[in-house]
Amino acid sequence: KDYTVKMNQQRFAYYDEDFMKDSSIVDNMLKGANQKMVNKMTADFIAELDKATLTHSAATFGYDAIVDAIAKLNIEDESKLYVLIPNTWKADLRKDDDYKAAQMGQVIYNGQVGTICGLPVVATKALTDKAYVMTNEAVKLFMKKDVEVAQERVENERENLVYLRTAYVVALEDATKICEITKG
Repeated sequence: KDYTVKMNQQRFAYYDEDFMKDSSIVDNMLKGANQKMVNKMTADFIAELDKATLTHSAATFGYDAIVDAIAKLNIEDESKLYVLIPNTWKADLRKDDDYKAAQMGQVIYNGQVGTICGLPVVATKALTDKAYVMTNEAVKLFMKKDVEVAQERVENERENLVYLRTAYVVALEDATKICEITKG
């Protein structure tokens, strides 16, 4: 499929007087602008995940659902698989008897989500109602241009304008390397 390169740009302005009051204003605005850019790329990544053609529906999310999703992928080398889940599903996973048996108290000790079926589990707030078993080859982010920063100044008003922009493409590259898991 052909994809269109997307431009992601953020802009913020501050006055010299703002900087004199609080010298961290530029750092805070840069951080906020970067976060908005990352959030946009994450949303585009999630939109590509939604194009998964392999799906599995399970009554509950846990070990059995993940095993069934792995089976649907039908790949030989499972070493690069991982599970991407909504943050709200961590509790369901941690209550799964097979998960608890495999972790042997490790989750209680270090507080991390851990692994299930030998696969690392990554939780994200970007997902709400679906999980995915996938490899890195499924969806990729191609940075076509590094983030560039440009600045303008309106001398008479002492206003400083800062622009951040980048060009990128998020693409579903291999639909055979991702399986969507839904509950219900």
